[in-house]
Amino acid sequence: MSSHFAALLGALLAAAMVHGQEPVAAEAAPSTERLFQPSPEDKPLACELRPVAPELTYRLVYRAGYLATVPMGQIAASQRGLAVLIRVTPQRAGARPLLLKDFAKFPERSGEQGRDAAKFEAQIPGGFLVGEGQYHAELLLADEQRRVCRKSWDLELKPHKAVSAALTPGQLLAFSQLEWPHLGARAGSLTVLLNAGTPAGNGVLLESLAAIVEQMAFGHVKVVAFSLDQRIELLRQEVAGPPDLRRVEEALKGFNPATVSYDVLRDPAGLRRFLDGLLAQEEAPVAPGHAVLFLGYPALDDSHVPTPAACTEGSRKAVYAYFDFVPPTTVRRERPPENSMRHHRGSWAEQQVPMMRAMPDAISRITHACSGKVYHIGSPSDLAAAVQATDQLLPGR
Repeated sequence: MSSHFAALLGALLAAAMVHGQEPVAAEAAPSTERLFQPSPEDKPLACELRPVAPELTYRLVYRAGYLATVPMGQIAASQRGLAVLIRVTPQRAGARPLLLKDFAKFPERSGEQGRDAAKFEAQIPGGFLVGEGQYHAELLLADEQRRVCRKSWDLELKPHKAVSAALTPGQLLAFSQLEWPHLGARAGSLTVLLNAGTPAGNGVLLESLAAIVEQMAFGHVKVVAFSLDQRIELLRQEVAGPPDLRRVEEALKGFNPATVSYDVLRDPAGLRRFLDGLLAQEEAPVAPGHAVLFLGYPALDDSHVPTPAACTEGSRKAVYAYFDFVPPTTVRRERPPENSMRHHRGSWAEQQVPMMRAMPDAISRITHACSGKVYHIGSPSDLAAAVQATDQLLPGR
């Protein structure tokens, strides 16, 4: 293996250990691309590849990827991990490839002493975001001894009429390159009342919030984040652009849903008062182009809350909707062999799937009282359909 290959690969490996999966810098792209060319000096590194077809996310963009498996019998116990390079090339004239680098750290093996390492595997996931089109993807794994495994596959994302394309045909992005959206120019305004939940659930809500802001394209947006379980308001934010949406993200990340005060527990009627007070702050007269969206998982209370005054103003009513996310339950879709070593990023992690519908809650009662629609969101496709249906209820659509 050439000294150039070894030096460049070593530099990439060291950088990836610090930063994780990131795009390769433009100035390093030409030399990095050369690493994908096989060399007579290559030493073999055994690995297997399972491509992951494009799937819709709650951000309403499509994610594709892979799961690489490396038998650990060929890996010395002192080795830290593998350098990972991904190149994805759109099959369009003049399109530039996406180059990503990563470092796949091996799981801790100290507890496996005395067992046959050849029976264990490290599983290395990765991915990227794609627009419509056809692509050729290449994966390169290399260890500190400069052993190399190369794999390639083709993928395609066909047009999907139910989802407005967030990425243009042939566009590719690393996960880290997808930013909070900017506001649109649509007349009227949007108020999102977000009921915070668990950290995992809040991640889905934040992705969905970004998709809603981007898809509905209002020029004025306000987000009110709160917790019905704890009966506290976390944030009330007028949104002018991405920095304000990041403040919403920070507020939810700093929220601890596991702590509930004794005063809340001993006052079962407090939820009605809290919701009534929360909605009272949104009762200024509203124009027909205004939309009010509740976003969250079902509350554990089906209390009747007084109908907001804004819902009784005849033709000047806002469009109300409740995006009621189906609570997930944990299942294992695929069971690894008993002797499989899990990669530290959870290749075999348990997966979340929707449960059966819960009974109507307090927010659904409010929404119906305001002549609004309740949409049960159990998948990104459900979210896309709900956004489209709500959009059609607004003037000018």
